[in-house]
Amino acid sequence: MEETTEETRGRRSIEFGAAWCIGGLLVAVVTFGQVRAGGVYAVVWSPLAYGMYRIVAGLRLVRKSRGVRPTGE
Repeated sequence: MEETTEETRGRRSIEFGAAWCIGGLLVAVVTFGQVRAGGVYAVVWSPLAYGMYRIVAGLRLVRKSRGVRPTGE
């Protein structure tokens, strides 16, 4: 089965989103590891939220390219 342009874009979006999620988690873990007792660390939600958005958008593109109808339609 040949991969369509839409499916390729979807897969790249999923990969890009996963990279953003991993990066956000990495920042949170590294800053948490550097905290002394009673210190402050950063929980970075923006990269995680953006990564999840890209993953969901990518999954929708892949489903659309394969002709799978979204639920609720």
